[in-house]
Amino acid sequence: MMATVGAVYLTLMMAVVDRVPLRRLAEQFGRFAVRGLLGVGLTLPVVLPGVLAGSQAPPLDLTFGPRDVPLTRYLSRLFSLTELLDFSPGLAVGTLLLVAALAFFAHRRVPLRERLTFGAGLVVMLATMSWGATRPVWFGFTEPHGSYFRNAFVVSGLLLVLAWRFLLRPPPGLLATALGGGAVLAVLGWLTLIHRRGPHHPWSTPLTVAMVLAAIAGAAVMAIRPATRRVVGGILVSLLVLELGLNAVVVEQLRASVRVPMGRWYADADRDLALVREHRATGQGWPPYRLDAAGYSYGNQSGLLGEPGLRYYSSTFTEQSARVFADLGVPSLANGRLMGSVEDAPLFALFSVSARLEHPAPGRSGLSTYRSFPLVRIAPPARPAAAEVAPVFAHRDGLWDEPVHTAPVWATRPAADTSTVPAGSSIRLTGSCPAGGVLQADLRPVGGAVTLRPAGATSGGRRVDPPAPAERPAPVTVPLPASGAVDLDYVVDDRAPQTLALGRFACFDAARAAGLVDRAQRDAPGLVVRGRHLEATWSRPVSGDVIVSTTAVDGWSCDVDGTPARIVPREGLLSLPVRGATRVSCRYSTPMLVPATGAAIVSLVLVVALGVVRHRTVRSSCRRRR
Repeated sequence: MMATVGAVYLTLMMAVVDRVPLRRLAEQFGRFAVRGLLGVGLTLPVVLPGVLAGSQAPPLDLTFGPRDVPLTRYLSRLFSLTELLDFSPGLAVGTLLLVAALAFFAHRRVPLRERLTFGAGLVVMLATMSWGATRPVWFGFTEPHGSYFRNAFVVSGLLLVLAWRFLLRPPPGLLATALGGGAVLAVLGWLTLIHRRGPHHPWSTPLTVAMVLAAIAGAAVMAIRPATRRVVGGILVSLLVLELGLNAVVVEQLRASVRVPMGRWYADADRDLALVREHRATGQGWPPYRLDAAGYSYGNQSGLLGEPGLRYYSSTFTEQSARVFADLGVPSLANGRLMGSVEDAPLFALFSVSARLEHPAPGRSGLSTYRSFPLVRIAPPARPAAAEVAPVFAHRDGLWDEPVHTAPVWATRPAADTSTVPAGSSIRLTGSCPAGGVLQADLRPVGGAVTLRPAGATSGGRRVDPPAPAERPAPVTVPLPASGAVDLDYVVDDRAPQTLALGRFACFDAARAAGLVDRAQRDAPGLVVRGRHLEATWSRPVSGDVIVSTTAVDGWSCDVDGTPARIVPREGLLSLPVRGATRVSCRYSTPMLVPATGAAIVSLVLVVALGVVRHRTVRSSCRRRR
């Protein structure tokens, strides 16, 4: 998109310089539009699913919303050895070409109209890229998720065009070259001395100064002795190649410094993969379990490009999945785009996570197993959620065959459920939960931390810190004695008072949950998974809700005993009601992939047809000339 916008922008400037008539300009843009549309059509099967996936992700509510980008940040990237500094690409095209691009505006052999047009165009480009109100135009009104400088190559392209147009008009005047070099040094000094945004690499400034002096000296020699133009030109080209080579070496060193920890990560990944293969060799295989390969993102949504087979995980989730995870208390970052790590066995059971990779120490990998529901199961119809537990636990109960969360029976507690606990103090909570259960709390501290620890203890316990912006913490689990007795201190740190919301506490009946999981495992259907298709079969007719432990994102379709069935999500998971069914089949298809493929085929046919017509037209024209 940025390349297209840049090409249109350059075409408009060239039309103004060459005084192209409006009719001819319209014809040029017509041909440009046709070729552009055909090119887009050919790439639609790859581009369209990715665009739709990006548009369906939750909005990124961090640092990359529309905002002003200081011009100094763009200008500091014009010099060599600046790529990857501040984790951003460079705009450097080589100091000699940068001098030529700026000298273009002082070259007397260049018509004034051309200099004014390209000068105004460069200023407008940098201004619109820096101003938050106009910057989205360069990205097709889709804010990029990453560096501010993804449009860097558009600026570099315009600078190369200016340098080329300067060099096409020999001789390169000494005054113009000196003014161009002076402008480069002025920008460098302005950034370094005033804004302190100059190049951070220690070699960048001396290299830039040396190249500017070489350019001015070369122009002076060619002005005094025109016969030396080829020799001096060859020397300057060699210096440009040397500078670009040095830039490449330094950038590669910076990348290598980044790859060192990545190499350790790859070693961990290889070790993890060996564990996965060993675990699969036991016959459990995919899909009866999930493997959390990095300690996060175990939700198994269908993948941004629709790959529920081997691609379980994605670092960025669709907004549909993000809402589901938010309701179920899955921790997240970046407004739900990224799922956080969690230690929550009840949640593992709901998502069929029966095996999980862990890294107890650097260089070590382990695999923990959990009892969980099968990937596909039959459950009774959903029941109304209990009103006395927090919404996150009510949503989870909606996925169990029967409620497993209840409100604690408090023995001692404040007079009001929403009492305020002063900063730096604590309050004791006593009560009971079902025997063998645990206490869970969906806490939301503000401005300070809260710790739940055994009564009378001075350290330890479960600490809950205030979440960062666009971050959602997970509910905490507090172990209880076998009797289920609750005796805790609710400790508030000295930063801010906290509201004690007893409604956010719930008891999880682990014994009842284990019985439900065991029953589901006994009644598990036969399951076959091939890529994007899964098929579950039962030896006897079943009725209820068939639940597949993946989010019901767009693209899923199911049939029951060969008849298309309507998907009715259950707490956001893929589910459909059945009555007397023996076979359920579900398939995931990438949304809009079929229309995109059809458009690509049509575009290919049109490209071939236009090529044939053009070939015949040229051949006919040649015959007439003969």
